[in-house]
Amino acid sequence: MSVFVLTELYAGFKGGNKEKQNRALLEDFIIKNAVEILNATMETAEIFAKINSKLRTKGKPIPLNDVWIASHGIEYNATIISYDKHFSSVEGVHIWTY
Repeated sequence: MSVFVLTELYAGFKGGNKEKQNRALLEDFIIKNAVEILNATMETAEIFAKINSKLRTKGKPIPLNDVWIASHGIEYNATIISYDKHFSSVEGVHIWTY
């Protein structure tokens, strides 16, 4: 799991009325052996810069946290699971289709 996804989840929990329960569920998920938190690297930052620049040039910026998530997805060749349509404007991102 991308550290940027984790930050969005924690921020969302802060805005809700079930923060304690949601954090407990997430922490139960995170401690599983199959879950690894992927931290940012210099490569993540380079990919972020390229994506952000391309989107701004096209006049199609997306929320910065989503640029980070897209950057991580590209770096790790991971599939992004999201209903946010704007990920489709990021070249090279693999998006889960439902």
